[in-house]
Amino acid sequence: MSIFFYDRNIKNYKNFIFRIIIILLVVYYSIKVTTLTLDAFNDPDAGWGILHLVNLIFHEAGHLIFVFFGDFITSLGGTLMQLIIPILCMITLFIKTNDPFGGSICFWWVGENFLDISVYMNDAERMWLPLLGGRFGYSSPYGTHDWNYILNELGVLEYCQIFAKIIFCMGVFIMILSIIWGLFLLLNQYAVIKKRT
Repeated sequence: MSIFFYDRNIKNYKNFIFRIIIILLVVYYSIKVTTLTLDAFNDPDAGWGILHLVNLIFHEAGHLIFVFFGDFITSLGGTLMQLIIPILCMITLFIKTNDPFGGSICFWWVGENFLDISVYMNDAERMWLPLLGGRFGYSSPYGTHDWNYILNELGVLEYCQIFAKIIFCMGVFIMILSIIWGLFLLLNQYAVIKKRT
């Protein structure tokens, strides 16, 4: 457990202030992206947070990486890659640099990706969202909208909005948990720095 809470990167007040700024930005963005996600459940033109564009790159790369495993896994591969990348970043920060604060931010990114995924999943039946290339799911060939294809193949398409809300709640929970984790590390860092001075 110490890997999650012991931070050997505690250096000085500059580092501490930088981390406070990071956590404040994460809190601000969490509120913003949660609101945008809730709006996007009912309005495909609601807009996206800036991280959506980053997530989209990994999502599309996932389709290419998993293309060798059949249509179903190829469709699921986009979502898988959206989650794999921040998890790999988190693991790397733990193992290579022993940076649990950075790990908490990457864990937050996992939660933020769940929100991104929930919007796409919520749209599986209606297919209102614009897809890459300017098309919409409702006017595209079967299989173009990932979550329409995945849930249809599983025979549970009519439950897409329930699944989306569950994924949304999981994402919010992960984001809150990671912020609490980061704040705990900041309190610990403050106590250590104060002892040194």
